Amino acid sequence: YFNRGKLDYPNQATSKASKKYVKAMKTLKDIIPSTNDFNKQFLDLLQKIFVYDPKSRMSAKQALRHPWFKQSLVDDGSEAARIKRSRVEGRPEPLPYA
Repeated sequence: YFNRGKLDYPNQATSKASKKYVKAMKTLKDIIPSTNDFNKQFLDLLQKIFVYDPKSRMSAKQALRHPWFKQSLVDDGSEAARIKRSRVEGRPEPLPYA
């Protein structure tokens, strides 16, 4: 899958369906909108831990010291109610805090 430290994709053996699937994938920025500080910090954390090269990747200790973990988000019960309602109605749950 990797050749000389780089992802060997796509290559000659890659199917058109695979290329189409990967091209249609959303980026983290598309999935987690930067509409508030909570999401911005979460996105920053994910981008720093999802790094292939271990030398460049954030360590677990560094990750636990990331500002996102210091934030607090108070749920007044509406989030739990929203999740329950979506399950009862058979709809997939949207990402929280989007």
